[in-house]
Amino acid sequence: MLNVVRGALMLVAAVVGTAFTPASLNSGVTPMQQMYIMKEVKPDLQRVGIIWNKNTNDEATLTKIRRAGTSLKVQLFLAEVADISDIAPQFRQLTRTHKVEAIWVLEDDGLIDQKTSKNFLITSAMKAGLPLFAPSDSWVNAGAFISMKKEAGGLSLFVNKSAAAALSLTVPEKYAERTQFASN
Repeated sequence: MLNVVRGALMLVAAVVGTAFTPASLNSGVTPMQQMYIMKEVKPDLQRVGIIWNKNTNDEATLTKIRRAGTSLKVQLFLAEVADISDIAPQFRQLTRTHKVEAIWVLEDDGLIDQKTSKNFLITSAMKAGLPLFAPSDSWVNAGAFISMKKEAGGLSLFVNKSAAAALSLTVPEKYAERTQFASN
């Protein structure tokens, strides 16, 4: 019962986990940097839904995410999934109950990044008019809005130009040199 309730609560409330570092955070981009970019791209952003595999929770990562949300004045809503059948109901809860303004997929974990899950989340986010902040470039190539990674020259962005245009979002000019676009 706790897992069902926890999926509906704001991330700021409480989350329990085990040791695991999501792949997107292994990219070197901290939760604060990712959320800062989210706010730069969508300045009026106040509510973000996070899709998270509950089998891979990491309290340290979630603490960093909570701090970033608090610091940037963004409410975070956690949608924990344990298997593929959880993804659609959790997405609906984020969009209908919590009325999130963006979806953040933290990890390429073998569950959420399965082709079916990925396609559902990308298609559903676009239909709902929500930017999907993705864990890797493969998501952007599949239609997600943006992914971020740290490289030798600093933070770089990978943007799906079609998704950006459909969502009426632009990458701030100060990131132009560090932005690549999906070839679709």
